[in-house]
Amino acid sequence: MIACYGVTATFAILSLVGISVTLPYRAPYIIFFAAIAAIGLLFSYKQHRSRLVVLAALAGLTLIVVSKFLAPGLKPVSIGMEATGFLCMITGNILAWRARKRNGMACAIQR
Repeated sequence: MIACYGVTATFAILSLVGISVTLPYRAPYIIFFAAIAAIGLLFSYKQHRSRLVVLAALAGLTLIVVSKFLAPGLKPVSIGMEATGFLCMITGNILAWRARKRNGMACAIQR
């Protein structure tokens, strides 16, 4: 979710300091970064070995992509679908982290 809206946030920060950048249609950026996140979860399957993670990633990506192509009159439905897709992606990342931790492959800070 941070990566998807990171582009928009970056442009907003640039606008605040006086650099104007326009994004006429940001859906391709959101879909692109959501796809990168889903592909990352899919390629990390060897580490977490959880089908639920893969299912959450694919469900989240599907919801995000479909929400971007709904009719403008369905804006509330689109926002709800997109939010649900991001929640699926976040859940998939948390589940992947917990599974890697259980398998002994999670990053740990040494003290």
